[in-house]
Amino acid sequence: MIDRSLVGDRDSEMALCITDTEFNKIKINGEEYFAGRHAHALRMRCMKEHMGMLPGMRSPPKHEIACSDPVIDSFFHGTWRRLAEENTKIFEEVFMPSAGITELTRLVGGIH
Repeated sequence: MIDRSLVGDRDSEMALCITDTEFNKIKINGEEYFAGRHAHALRMRCMKEHMGMLPGMRSPPKHEIACSDPVIDSFFHGTWRRLAEENTKIFEEVFMPSAGITELTRLVGGIH
């Protein structure tokens, strides 16, 4: 744990060491590998959470997103980066200041 996590009212981070004894065949960049069942399930759950794909989330994706091979170009550039760019644009429209504002007059003009 990191020091700021021990204050009591801040975020927490932990490191885990999982030693799986069961393995699943997965694809990484299109090639087959074996991944520990529990570690892979955790990675997939985190990926789906970040993408708003877990059951019951307020804004489910408009179409099914296959995130089983997160480093293949079609997913990384076509889905992950595209979603990050869309989210960045929304964030910068809602919250000030923005890295896109390079002049004070634009910053002041953007506050209503």
